[in-house]
Amino acid sequence: MITVTITQGDGILDVNSSTVEQLIKTVLKDSNISDAEINVVLGTDELLRHLKLKYFDEDVFTDVIAFRLNDEGKELEGEIYISPERAEENANTYGVSFPNELGRLMVHGTLHLLGWEDDDNDKKIAMSNEEDRFLTEIDATTLIK
Repeated sequence: MITVTITQGDGILDVNSSTVEQLIKTVLKDSNISDAEINVVLGTDELLRHLKLKYFDEDVFTDVIAFRLNDEGKELEGEIYISPERAEENANTYGVSFPNELGRLMVHGTLHLLGWEDDDNDKKIAMSNEEDRFLTEIDATTLIK
């Protein structure tokens, strides 16, 4: 069974949990994952900056961070932290809708949990192509209530 939960700070964003769940489950099922527990955390810029500093030793703002937790008995257990503030800025920069960018970050974080990396240009392109593929399968416009 795949379980997706959403955690968010007060007033951060009102997301459609069924669309979030559908998006993440689609990515996981495509990789033949059937037993997973994923927590999506919508947090502030400062929360993600703190996590980036603590776990990656980089004092920068970031849009998404994923942690694979691997609990015994689960194929995959992880957390995806997303900054809606960065998502909105990215959407404006790249000329896409805010829900589309938020969906891209959810897919991006899920791909990281599955072992995808984006530490060089070729890997970034491959990951971006996968994000595009999943975003054409699911209507991200319904991510925001």
